[in-house]
Amino acid sequence: MPDQRPVRRILFITLSNIGDAIMTTPALQLVHEAFPAARVDIVCDPRSHDIFTHCPFRGELILKHKRRGWRGTLQLIRRLRQDVYDLIVDLRTDGLAWLLRARRRLTKCKATASGPHAVQ
Repeated sequence: MPDQRPVRRILFITLSNIGDAIMTTPALQLVHEAFPAARVDIVCDPRSHDIFTHCPFRGELILKHKRRGWRGTLQLIRRLRQDVYDLIVDLRTDGLAWLLRARRRLTKCKATASGPHAVQ
């Protein structure tokens, strides 16, 4: 039986580069439309931070500092594990979503292409 509890807390893990982060905003909008009452915390890179600053439905902006290496990653994981999310949407491929506490995860892991690559 599927989990019927309402989705109140979402973690959206976006891509780092500014152009890539901009390309994720439609997915962020769809998450908000699917769960309009949910708080959406966003993990982003300092380079793309400004893109999400004025997002009207966001909760907390949490920075992922790639240049801090594994110590920075451990700090980020420790910070994010303080919360339990109803849903994690991870657009990266580094497996972060699987180290955090959540009822449900949507990741690129095991995803299959639904058509030709956008370049084609």
